[in-house]
Amino acid sequence: MAQKEAVGKEIVEAGKIADSAREAVVEFVTQRELAETVAAEENALRSIEELGELGVIKGVYGRLRSLAKIEKSYQKAIEAASTGWLDAVVVKDFDAAFACTETLRRMKLGRIKIIPLEGATATKPLKIPQKEGIRGSAEAFIKSERSYEPAVRFVFGDTLIVADDKTAFNMSSQGFRSEEHTSELQSRL
Repeated sequence: MAQKEAVGKEIVEAGKIADSAREAVVEFVTQRELAETVAAEENALRSIEELGELGVIKGVYGRLRSLAKIEKSYQKAIEAASTGWLDAVVVKDFDAAFACTETLRRMKLGRIKIIPLEGATATKPLKIPQKEGIRGSAEAFIKSERSYEPAVRFVFGDTLIVADDKTAFNMSSQGFRSEEHTSELQSRL
């Protein structure tokens, strides 16, 4: 009887170890797939940038990140609000965007985000509510050459930078897209 209990406990313990190993494998595979996706996107971005620099694809200006300067103290909030669009390639028009996508397809390089300047929908200027906790429109904390402003507006034109999560929740319930900005001093406390 004691031997039967010992074997039962070993089986339960072996099941726990197997479950733990299965979870570790799933986590590893997920991390590997994410790393492969990021590497493929970076490779695709670099390829398009190089082809643009060589003049093979005309009208490629570069990544939004390199065409705009973000106020340092708002870097984290702007990065979070961009949801990956800071790495979008800014191009002249739809023809350049089409050339980029066709090149990526033919070379089997994957997908990237592309912003055609002539096609970037003109969003209405954001009416900023006059409420405590609102720092301003996200695009107010980003500087770029006038020619790249449509790309900045396309990505950030509908986003507010706010002081805290309570204000962010309040603004989102009113239909605004918002991102929390915490000053360096607050984040250290």
